[in-house]
Amino acid sequence: MIVQDIQRRTVLTRADLNRLISLSPQIDLNPCFLITLQALTETRRIDTLVVPNRGELPTYPSEALNNIWLINSNPPSSFSSDTQIFPIEGTQHVSTCPRCNGAGEISRACWSCNGSGSRVCSNCAGSGSIVREEYVGSVRTVVREVCSYCGGRRSEVCSRCDGTGRVIEICSMCDGVGSVIGFRAVICDFKPYKWERVVSRWNLPSKLLQSMKEESVFEAEISPQVLPQLSKFPKEVQGEIKGLVGEMKGLVGSGTRLVRNLLTIKTIPAACVTFRILGVEGNAWLLGKDFERLYLPKVPLTFDSWAKLKDWFSFGLAAVSLLGFLVLCLGILLHSTFSGVSVLLLFIGGGLWLASSLALLVRRPRACLFLFVFTVLLALSFFVLVLFLVALVSSSKP
Repeated sequence: MIVQDIQRRTVLTRADLNRLISLSPQIDLNPCFLITLQALTETRRIDTLVVPNRGELPTYPSEALNNIWLINSNPPSSFSSDTQIFPIEGTQHVSTCPRCNGAGEISRACWSCNGSGSRVCSNCAGSGSIVREEYVGSVRTVVREVCSYCGGRRSEVCSRCDGTGRVIEICSMCDGVGSVIGFRAVICDFKPYKWERVVSRWNLPSKLLQSMKEESVFEAEISPQVLPQLSKFPKEVQGEIKGLVGEMKGLVGSGTRLVRNLLTIKTIPAACVTFRILGVEGNAWLLGKDFERLYLPKVPLTFDSWAKLKDWFSFGLAAVSLLGFLVLCLGILLHSTFSGVSVLLLFIGGGLWLASSLALLVRRPRACLFLFVFTVLLALSFFVLVLFLVALVSSSKP
């Protein structure tokens, strides 16, 4: 797995890596733990509300005004937000809607025309005329005529308000009824909280660990006063859980209670493998239930890795390929002046470039691809320079 990963990210071949990589005889096995604590709290308060008058509201005992926890609420089954309203008996009263004065509708200035009743003609863009072209044979004639939409007035009647400048909207407070019900109510707000922690000997990315298959999962509902039996987990895990429980305990107050919570601990197997390549030490991690995932953050290769390989044959192929490419460019440049020499240079340069590139492609595909990109950029730079020099010489001639 290490060889495949490094081969994918470098120009080294599998044969090179199998020869150069040496593994440490010891593997450091140390599981990682993903700790998740979810909590759902309920906060209650008393407030005065106003709703459209659609008949009497269901009421709850007036004693709730003295003790807001007398009402039985319905917490959501999951850890999600919710708001529930419980009107109190004897506090309801019907009144005329103060926003529309009982009309159920509100007249506002039209937003489309800013209350003017007209807007710029969309056909002529406010010019009052339309320009079109006519052709008689090959002769083009420009004709200007009065806009048929606005009749030359440069504006048109606003379609939103039909030219009145006002629009009628249903009152949002009474929803068009004209009257509202004011009442006092106990409002219950449910709010979820979630804490996530990673306990690991190594500084591994949490998103990477979350995508791994766990070996075991521990779930329990815990109390801020009494923790479940956690002796099978390391002390670092127990200490992290105590800290999270302390944060959860701080959420509870006079108007807030803890509805439910859930502690989840996932155990992710992890193994650190130490290896050496070209004398440089590196670490790789095998993760997941069956160690199916390799995590190698950095390939331990230094600047002189290629030189340490001592693959002079590949260096020679790369040098011959560059030389052949330069001869090929020279042949193209001399084509108009020395045609005979140019053909010879094209033949020699093209042959060298093609043969050495194919040999390098078989030996080191990634190095060949890098060399191809480099030669293309070199050719573009070369021809741009030539064109610039030709233009410069031409401009200097009288």
